[in-house]
Amino acid sequence: MKRFGDYLIEKDIISREDLDVALRFQTEKSLRLGALAVEDGLLTEKQLSAIIDRQREVEKAGLFGEIAINMQLLSIEQVNSLLDKQKEYDNILGQILVLSGALSKSKKEEELELFHKKLEEGN
Repeated sequence: MKRFGDYLIEKDIISREDLDVALRFQTEKSLRLGALAVEDGLLTEKQLSAIIDRQREVEKAGLFGEIAINMQLLSIEQVNSLLDKQKEYDNILGQILVLSGALSKSKKEEELELFHKKLEEGN
């Protein structure tokens, strides 16, 4: 799955440097899928570590959610729910890009809407 920041770079809307700055800030302030699962009580820290270890050790092991499902630690429904929550964090990245001056608010809203439509269409 393509990420919002990469999507913006591919469309020449922001630079790689703009994205790197925003991602550093976002990393300090946001949660990844695994952290969301732990926060929601769906995984323990030990289970989270096991998934991350599998992701690092096995070439082409897959995405975090796929691995969690294959390890029978999360259901498809739980992963989908977490992915919906994670979508909210795409908006946070957009807000950071607006605050840094890399993107206008109207452009962020327009591109975020287009990005989510493309994801829903599977492109």
